[in-house]
Order: sequence, then structure tokens, then C-alpha cells
Amino acid sequence: MENTNINTDSQPNGYDVNRVETKALNKSYWKISLAIVLTFLLLLGVTFMGITGRYKRFLSSSLSGQVIDENNKPVSSAKVSVGDKDVQTNTDGQFSFDSVISSTQKISISSIQHFLFEDKLDLQAGSNNGLKYQIRTLDYSSILGKVSGKNVDFTKLKISFDDTDIPVQTDGSFAVNKAKLGQSNLKVVSIDHKNILKQVSLQPGSNDLGEIKLELGDETVWRVSSFSSQSSISSAEIKVYQLSGANASGDLSKTSADLKTNDQGNFSFRMQKDQKYKVVVSASGFVGKTFDLNLENSQLELVPEGKIVYISDRDGKNAIYTSNYDGSGEVKIYSSKTQISILKQVTDAIYFTSNQDKVGTDFYSQDLYKVNYDGSKLTKLTTLNGSTHDSYNFDIQEDVDLKAKKLVYNSVSAHYNPQFSSKLWIKNFDGSNLQLIRDRNFGQDFKEPVISHNLSNRADKIAYVLKKYKMPENKIQQFSIMLVNTDGSNPKKIYFQEVDQENYNYQTLIGFTENSSTFLYQLNMGNTYEIYSYNLVTEQTKKLTTLIGGIDVNTSTFDTFSNRLYFVSNRDSQSSIYFLDLNNGEVNKVGGTETTSSYLRYFVEPKFGQIYFEKTGKMFVIRPGKAEISLPISTNFSMWGRNYHFGM
Repeated sequence: MENTNINTDSQPNGYDVNRVETKALNKSYWKISLAIVLTFLLLLGVTFMGITGRYKRFLSSSLSGQVIDENNKPVSSAKVSVGDKDVQTNTDGQFSFDSVISSTQKISISSIQHFLFEDKLDLQAGSNNGLKYQIRTLDYSSILGKVSGKNVDFTKLKISFDDTDIPVQTDGSFAVNKAKLGQSNLKVVSIDHKNILKQVSLQPGSNDLGEIKLELGDETVWRVSSFSSQSSISSAEIKVYQLSGANASGDLSKTSADLKTNDQGNFSFRMQKDQKYKVVVSASGFVGKTFDLNLENSQLELVPEGKIVYISDRDGKNAIYTSNYDGSGEVKIYSSKTQISILKQVTDAIYFTSNQDKVGTDFYSQDLYKVNYDGSKLTKLTTLNGSTHDSYNFDIQEDVDLKAKKLVYNSVSAHYNPQFSSKLWIKNFDGSNLQLIRDRNFGQDFKEPVISHNLSNRADKIAYVLKKYKMPENKIQQFSIMLVNTDGSNPKKIYFQEVDQENYNYQTLIGFTENSSTFLYQLNMGNTYEIYSYNLVTEQTKKLTTLIGGIDVNTSTFDTFSNRLYFVSNRDSQSSIYFLDLNNGEVNKVGGTETTSSYLRYFVEPKFGQIYFEKTGKMFVIRPGKAEISLPISTNFSMWGRNYHFGM
């Protein structure tokens, strides 16, 4: 039998067993790999979802805080935006966000009455509480409104706020982008319609006055107000006279109406066409006046009773004049070829100094006079020695308090003579009740004179500067400011400085405020001056401000109406009136007072805060909230400054 060898490397029909096994193995491998990949992806997805969930929880933050204004008062209804989320503050100014992404976000806070606030906020994971944001209140207002009415010609409609006209659209709407805050006088005038005159209170931000309806009719409304304060005058008596025919020239013989102003200071009257009218207005405490009655002068101003007093040499002599606050009714009271100085603090009469009766060396002293406002009862009260040097080398300075009728004077004997002294005295105008306040003898190695002094308006306090010298070198050792009662009791040192001969601060007394509650002084720091106030009640000293050039005490005036100290400065190459606000220490220039003249003479009328000043030989007045106006007064550039005039 023949043996048959089987060749395993080859089979009939090309069938390869090893190849079949390899394919089977490859197929299993791919299945396993696919399963592993799917399992990995599944695990990776689960892990990613877990991480993402935790990351989302990590990004989630809460936020809360409070919005306040510059006075630390809460701001309600303010819109607070963080990212794409907005909330509003509650009545306590508080806000909160429940879920905000933890990252650097932009926060913005907006309020209709405040400036927009924007900042970056770095939010941390978790709670962000106790945040506080301060936003500033708008210092201006905007106004919106619309006028409506039957047959209104909007092209001829006139709308004004405080005498400033504003444009009107063809549909009667109007807008003011920036207007001052507080009370404002709105006036609407339209042909064939009743005028509208009323006061509106403008708040920070937008003020929507809504619809203003005009009524048809011939009745016209006028407003009576004060020339000085611009406030309405109620219960003013109105007599309206119709002028026609022979009376058209101004004869007030036909009375058309007897009226009174209402609480807003308004009165109304139905004017007839082709007729002329005059109105006589009178009110308690004011100077009566006659006006032409027409649509153009719908606001009538009365001048308060009272006088301003000033000096002019326009007729060749120095003369004292009085007039009403608006410059009308000028009367010459007194004239002299010699120097005249009007003193302030006057209520019952005009007080002034003159040296018309002086001769020789006595010419430098002054006599104090009193005269009534009508020029009657001229009376010499006493003699003031001023700042004179007599043959005994005494330097005598005097302060006058007209309300208390007292004089304070300082007699300093020759500095080189150790047997003399520095004495401070006070006495009545008639010389009675003479009191020695301070007596200091000079020694061989020192002298300590009183340099300057001020008497309070209540005549109960005296402030004075002491300067101590080392003798015989005559070198300054000490400066001090003292405060003492006018009976000599309770002396206090409110400032003291040991002097470095090459670098020391020179002091200047500015004076007591009108109510004598505060005393002001300044320190010369070289190119600048530091202004300080000393409170007589709390006995606390406060630095108010630093000024270039300081305050010229010869031009300074305290104003109780606004609690300001006015003074003249030429810091900007022009002489201008400035004021120091005693409440906050801010210094501002009074606009309209600029002049290139070397001297700027002015005074502040104390009752209403009106500022009278001389420019180009004429007198001007600035009333609160108003631009300057020229008065019918010529001063001829006479030398009148703070010590030469006053307002009553």
C-alpha cells in the first residue's frame, strides 16, 4: 500500500487553516479594543460630567451690598447691574444677587438723581456680602414739559425759567438739559391766553413737568417780588389805573381795580385792547412804586425799605450819600474837603470819621461823628487818635464798636526805652468806664508789645497779637495770639510760636464773625497763607483753607446772610471779589466783578447778601442768583472801600 504524505502548507482549493485562525483572532481583537474604547469614553464622559458639575458649583457666587450717597444716606430704586443681571435697591439701598459667575465682572449703578457709577468687581466663589458703593448726587437738573391749549401759536409761545428763555418745539414740548437746583420761576406767555407764573422746585435728575394747559382769556397774571431777595410778596396792595384820552399821559385819576397779591405774589387783571394802564404797588416793609402795566413787565419788583451809604467826590468834595437798594432816591448827607471814612456795624444812624477840624500834627487824628439818615442831628462823639506817632513816641491804635459804643486802644511806648510799656485799654465813647486790659513793662533784655487787636461785635472779647523781642539785639523771639474778655478776665493763648529768626510764620488777625462766635486769623507761610478759625464756644481751632496771597484784611467783610468772608484779590491779574465759605472752606470768585483797576471797592449789604461794587466810575449790584446790574449812581472813582461805606 502506498503511503500518502499530507502537505499542511497547502490544501486543495486554496484553503489555508492558519489564515482562518488569524482572521478569527483579529476579529476578536477588534471587538475587545472597541469595547475598551467605549468603556474609556463612557468613564471619561462620567468623569467630565462630574468635574463640570463641581466646576459649575465652584463658579456659582452670591452677591449683596448697599448703595449710599455722599451724605451716607441709602439710595433706593437704583439699578445695579452685574454681568447680564439687573436688580433694584430697596428703601434701605440694599441689593442682592443669588447666582453670579465667579470672575472679574463689570458693576454699574444708575439712578435718576445720581451720576452713573461703574467699576470692576472681582467675584470670589461663594458669598460676597457687605459690599458698599457710594454714588454722587447730580448737581444739576433737567426739565421736560409740554404746553397745550386751544389755538396756541407755538411759534410765538414764550417759556422762560428765571428770565432765561428756552426753545419750544412746534408741538409745544420743551426741554432744558441743565438747570440749577432748587426754586425756579416758570413763566409761560402766549398771545390770547392767560400767562402762567409759578415757582417749581427742581430736584436732581429729570423733572417732568407734564402737560401745562393754557386757558383762553384776556386776563393777565403779574407777579410782585422783592428786588433784593427775588422772593414773592404776598398781600401787596395793587391799584390799577386805566389811562385813556387825556389821561393817557399818566394822570392817575381813574381807578380800574383795587387788588391784592395772593400767596404766590400774583395778581390778575383783564386788560382791554387799545388801552394803557399804570399800577401802583405798595407792601409793608417795601418802598411803593408805580409801574407801566403791560405783558412785557409781568414781574414787578419792589425795593425793601433800607438804605445803602457811600462816598463820592463827583462834585469836587468828599460827600456821603444815601439811596435805596436799587440806587433810586439818592440824597447827599454830608460833605467835606478832607478825608471821610464811613464805619460799618450801623443800625440807628450813620457813623463816620473826619479830620476837617484838625490842624498841624493833630491833623492825623480823626473825630467820630453821628448823623441821621436824613442828614439831621450831626453830632461829634469823640476823638480817635488812629495810628499816630506823637513826640513821646507812643503808637496808638483804636478799634470802634458802634453797637456797644466802646473804644479799644493800645498805647505802646518807644521800643528802645525799657522804662516804658505796652498797655491795652477799653472805654466808652464819652471817655467813661476806662479799663486797663493788659499792662506789660519792658525789661532790660526784652520787650513784648501788642502789635494789633480786634474787638468783637458784642464788645465782650478782644483778640490781640503779642510780639516778644530779645533786647538789645531787637530780635523776634515769640509770636502769640491772645483772647481776653473786655473786663480783662479769662485770658487765653489760642496760638503760640517760638520764632526761628530766618523762618517764622507771621500772623494777621482777620476778625470776629458778625455773631462773635468765631475768630479768624491767618499765618504767612511764605508764598501762601493758611486761614484758621477759632470757635469761641468749643474752643477748637480749625484750618479752613490755604490761599495764595492770603486775605487783605482791609478789604475783608463778614456776611451773616451767607456765612461767608468776602475779600478782594488780584491773583488772576485782575482785581476781583472772592468769598471764603466758612461752612466748608471753599473759595470762589464772584463773577462779574472783574476789573483792571488797582482798587476794587465794594461792600456786602448784610440783610439780603447783595454785593455792591464800583467799576468804571459807576456802582453795580449783584443780587443772590442774579447777574450784576448797573445802578444810576456815579462814584467818580472816589476812595471808598470796606471802611468807607456800608449797606443798611
